[in-house]
Amino acid sequence: MNWGWLRKKGAITLAPFFLFFLPTISHAVTCLYEEAPLRLYNHCTVHSLDGAILSASQYELITDRLGEEGVGINEDATFSERFFNDSSLGFSVIYDRNLNGGNPDKPLVISGMTFVGDDELYRKSGYAGYASGYFKSKFFFGNERYLEAYLNYSAQSSISGGILKTSSLYSICSKNHISRSIYADLCLSQSSLKSDISDSGISDINLSISKIISYDDSNHLMLGGNVSSSKYEDYEQGAFKLYLSSIGEYGNLNLSYKFYDSPDVNFLTNKKTLSSAYTNLIYGRPFTLFYSKNFSDGLEIINEDIEIKTTIFGISTYLTKELKITISRVNQDSSNYYFSDDYNNMSLTYSF
Repeated sequence: MNWGWLRKKGAITLAPFFLFFLPTISHAVTCLYEEAPLRLYNHCTVHSLDGAILSASQYELITDRLGEEGVGINEDATFSERFFNDSSLGFSVIYDRNLNGGNPDKPLVISGMTFVGDDELYRKSGYAGYASGYFKSKFFFGNERYLEAYLNYSAQSSISGGILKTSSLYSICSKNHISRSIYADLCLSQSSLKSDISDSGISDINLSISKIISYDDSNHLMLGGNVSSSKYEDYEQGAFKLYLSSIGEYGNLNLSYKFYDSPDVNFLTNKKTLSSAYTNLIYGRPFTLFYSKNFSDGLEIINEDIEIKTTIFGISTYLTKELKITISRVNQDSSNYYFSDDYNNMSLTYSF
């Protein structure tokens, strides 16, 4: 891969054994947030390290990250240099409120009438082992322009055995740097979720436009919009999302607001979703606080409209480089008590 553009611009100078205390190198800390979008992460890295002297290992780490987005690829790149492949495996132990994708274990009361469900279809809670892995391959046409194929598969089994849940996702994307830190992406994806008592799938088409703005060498902002269409088994639903990501001296902030159209079906469908996450380093360890709120409606049962508001908040951090812990609280508030719930979640994830 050709990284000559770095040296020609004087952006990075290689020093095999020593890292000198230049003022600009301290700015590199502001970029060390892997929760940030990769483009924003790389943009911050290039600007904050302008003129710095790096060790060989630091230089290799930075060029690997830039290489994942095809930064610096030009017309002289060979066919093999235009490929990038990556894969990962992860294992988790989690507490799952709904291992089998079942219904609440309580009666449904509608208009003074009480309905009792099938015991076999009640949800089951407990601890589960979870394994997931992904593979992605990219082919670069030019500087930050490429096709990406992505495959993810996961399987979850209860510790006691007998309950299995699997999910899969594959996608093909065209990702493009247009000009002046403006990006346009088009993705097609297919996902599925299977459990002992349910089986569902979703097909998506997604178009995104984003732009990166730099306030100075240490603080950067990404603004974007996203329009999508999702096809479920029984209906289709469109959505529009606005998102903002910042990275800099005060940490990494990710915000998004997504609202959906209302399909003419008698199902619970998403109405709007607000998501936020803030990450900062405490004694060199990244801590992330996250919060989301989702509103759904569209279901009518015997002339009663059902609405649900789901709130999730929590914290995550890395105990080691490979081991991540996440603790969260989930509150599901509904116009009908049957759909209301309130519980805690915890997971330990080991990735390599």
